Amino acid sequence: MKKIIYLAIIISAVSLWSCKCSKKAQKTDNSTTQVTPFNEGTTATDNKCRLVVSFISRGDGTDSGLRSNFDDYISKFEKEKNKKMIADIYHWGREGEMDYCMDLKQFTADEQNEFVKGAKEIFGTSERVIVQENAVCAHKK
Repeated sequence: MKKIIYLAIIISAVSLWSCKCSKKAQKTDNSTTQVTPFNEGTTATDNKCRLVVSFISRGDGTDSGLRSNFDDYISKFEKEKNKKMIADIYHWGREGEMDYCMDLKQFTADEQNEFVKGAKEIFGTSERVIVQENAVCAHKK
């Protein structure tokens, strides 16, 4: 009889502990992400973005030179088209990792294609930048 009671207590404790662990994991997934719009007052509102550029690190930080070139490209493109870029920047890593989430809805289809093509040319075959078209911004909370 004592063995059955001990077994029931152990099973209850294990199931209670596993429930607490899953709640903590769920709470961590809903953590707040710092959002920094590229231009004040603009946000990308849809789940899918026309362009998602992720600056990643493999232990030695992100490529700040490419990021600077990309920021310059955005500014130049805005001036050329006389339109503000809608881009949210999500910082998500410890070594400067971040996502640029851009819906590009303010641009025509040809202008969007031109921007995406130019962005891809900037990054070339860099292993520290991931460029995705028509993708969900993974680190947007």
